[in-house]
Amino acid sequence: MSISFAGSATATATTSAGAAAGAATSAAGTAARSTRTSRSAVGVGLTTIVTIMVVVLLTTFSVLALVSANSDLRLSRMATTSAQSYYQADSAAQRWLTELDRTSPGEHSASFPIDAHRSLEVTVQIMPDGSIQIQQWQSKGQ
Repeated sequence: MSISFAGSATATATTSAGAAAGAATSAAGTAARSTRTSRSAVGVGLTTIVTIMVVVLLTTFSVLALVSANSDLRLSRMATTSAQSYYQADSAAQRWLTELDRTSPGEHSASFPIDAHRSLEVTVQIMPDGSIQIQQWQSKGQ
């Protein structure tokens, strides 16, 4: 087609061939995009599931840590109260020991309450020379 108007016909033919090639490329691109879309949808779903599992596990561990911390706090408070009660009874026993009449030899004993279930039992022996021997100094459950 070497006519003078062939340039426009050739251009039209080229344009329609380009349009056909573009349509084919567009169809291939759409097919590739739909393949990519289905792959990324699976990837997004898997990522979402993993993220949810991580959040659930972190939440579970944080709740367990909180429960454990509260339990430790309660135990520490009970231990503190018990130690304070024991040392109050020990202090009372020390005062009793200093107030003993050292002129009367023999065995002397006293009990000092620690709490509702325990007491500090103290037994001392006063010697004829006025010295004191501690026979017993221990807490006992009632």
